[in-house]
Amino acid sequence: MKEIPSPILEKMAATGGIGLFCFLFSFAYYLICQDKILCILGAAVFAASLCRAGGFLWLGRKGKYRVITGECVEIQYRVLGKIKLCRVRSKDREYVLQLPKKLKVYTGQNYSFYFSESSNDQEYGIGSFIGMTQII
Repeated sequence: MKEIPSPILEKMAATGGIGLFCFLFSFAYYLICQDKILCILGAAVFAASLCRAGGFLWLGRKGKYRVITGECVEIQYRVLGKIKLCRVRSKDREYVLQLPKKLKVYTGQNYSFYFSESSNDQEYGIGSFIGMTQII
């Protein structure tokens, strides 16, 4: 069994924690106001977040993710949209990654980027992005 990387564990914990908070809030509201619909909706959000967190656990345990490690050599910001293009140079090749604009990435720094595996080997887009760690 593979060791699960920290970005996947963080995403799994955050997803499960948000779902648990939604359920606990809706249950407390149910106890005070007897609102069954909000309690059911909170339970549904909790169940969906558990499924999503379980998906991240499966992703980590089965090793169904790709790691791109290298130095960020260029960042291009898009005027419209919520992505930026980051060119990463590893030992053997160069990648162009689509990352969220809010992600703090600096040129000249070394990073490990985690992506879920997709059918297309060349695409490292924002939809399959899991997380990153900076290598010091």
